[in-house]
Amino acid sequence: MHRQTYSPTEASEAEQVAVDLRTGARRLGLGQNAIFTALKHGNGPRTFRLGTRHLVTIEALRDWARELEGKQAGDRDQAA
Repeated sequence: MHRQTYSPTEASEAEQVAVDLRTGARRLGLGQNAIFTALKHGNGPRTFRLGTRHLVTIEALRDWARELEGKQAGDRDQAA
């Protein structure tokens, strides 16, 4: 049986475990400035560096989106 291997550039987005910040922003439907600004203010997703690349895991993106959603729900509850 032949085992198929993928290089990072060949792997589909669904198979990727971590992506660069621009790709992460795009996956969330955000402009890249939104994620960079959030990180600058300490409010962004968990990230890590691999060599010179600044990466974020897909799970960290999901967690961050849930966190933002929860904050907004809390803000709505306080306003009501």
